[in-house]
Amino acid sequence: MTLQEIGKKILVVGGYGNVGRIICTKLSQEFPGAVIAAGPDLAKAELLAYETSDAVIPRQLDVFNRNQIRDALEDVGLVIMCLDQTDTNFVEDCIRRGIHYIDITASYEFLSRVEDLHEKAKEDGATVILSVGLAPGVTNLLASHAKTEFDTLEAVDIFVLLGLGEAHGKAAIRWSLEKMNAEYTVLEDGKIKAAHGFGQRKKTTFPEGIGTRWAYSFDFSDQHVLPQTLGVRSAATWLTFDSALMTTFYAWLKQLGGFRLLDIEFVKDLFVRILGRVQVGSDQYVLQVDANGEVNGEPRASREALTGRNEGIGTALVAAQVAECLFTATYPGGVFHIEQLFEPLDFIRQLQNADSSIHFVEERE
Repeated sequence: MTLQEIGKKILVVGGYGNVGRIICTKLSQEFPGAVIAAGPDLAKAELLAYETSDAVIPRQLDVFNRNQIRDALEDVGLVIMCLDQTDTNFVEDCIRRGIHYIDITASYEFLSRVEDLHEKAKEDGATVILSVGLAPGVTNLLASHAKTEFDTLEAVDIFVLLGLGEAHGKAAIRWSLEKMNAEYTVLEDGKIKAAHGFGQRKKTTFPEGIGTRWAYSFDFSDQHVLPQTLGVRSAATWLTFDSALMTTFYAWLKQLGGFRLLDIEFVKDLFVRILGRVQVGSDQYVLQVDANGEVNGEPRASREALTGRNEGIGTALVAAQVAECLFTATYPGGVFHIEQLFEPLDFIRQLQNADSSIHFVEERE
C-alpha cells in the first residue's frame, strides 16, 4: 500500500522557509490535511497554516533536538528536508522508522555521507532520494537524458545560469558565498583534478537569446555524482549569472583574493546582508548540459537545456513532484539520486505542466 492509502503524512522540515513554504502550499493543494510545515519556530508554521486555510498543519521541530524527534515523526511517512545539516543523525532516525526521505541540499559533503546509508535504508524499506532540485536535480536528469543519445557518454559539462533579481534566503546566500571560496576535486578523463570556486572558467552558448557566456567552476554536487550514476569519465559544473557585469565582478574579486575575506565571519555576515537586499538582474535560470561521447565509433556532441523563472519555485516544484510520486506509489528501499529512479523526459514534461515558464531545448551535432 502507498503512504497516501495508509494515511501517513508528509513532513517538510523548514516548511515555512523560502522554498519550503512553496513545497507545502503545492502539496497541500493535492493532499490537504496531509502536509506538515515543521521547524523550530512554531509561530511561523502556524502563520503558513493560516495562510493556507489550515490545509497545512503546523508543527514545532528542531532536528538537532533529540527529544522532539520521536513525537514529531509519529504519523509521518515522508520527510522533505529543506535545511542544511551537519550530521546524518536525523536521516538515520527516518531510515530506522522506515520513513521515506527527500533532501534538496546541493552539498556533496553531506550527500556522500547519506549515500553510505544505502544498505541500511534498503534493509529498513526506506526510500531516500537525493539531488532533488535544479542543480543538482534537473541537471542530473538532463545528463541522464543525454546519455541515451550516445553509445558511450564520455564527458558532461553542466552550466548553471542564475538570475540575481530573485530574493534568496540567508542560508542560501551564505552557502553560495562559502562555495565561491571552496577547494574541491573533479573527475577529468578518469583522473581526479583539483578545482577552486570561480578558479577556472569555460565558455558555452545558452538558448533563449542569451548567447555565448563565460561560466566559472563551482562546487555543485552533480559533478561528483554523475561519474557514479552515469559512468562518465569527466564531469564539471560551471556557474554564471544573468548579469554579465556581476559575473565579471565575482571573477575579478576571486583573482584579487577578495574571497579569502569571507573566512572572516563578520565579513561573511556583511556580504549576506548586502546580497539579501541588493537584487540585480532578472529571475531567469538556465540549466544546461553539454555532453560529448561516441555514436557508431564517431565523436558526437549534444546540448540539453531547461529554462525557467524563479529558482526557488523551480526547486520547490521538483521536490513536490518527487514527493507526490513517493506518496502515491511504491519505490525500492535504499539511497538514490533523482536520475536513478525517474525517467528524465517524463519528469520534465510534468514540470512544464506545473509551470508554463519552463522550456526544454535540445541540440545535436
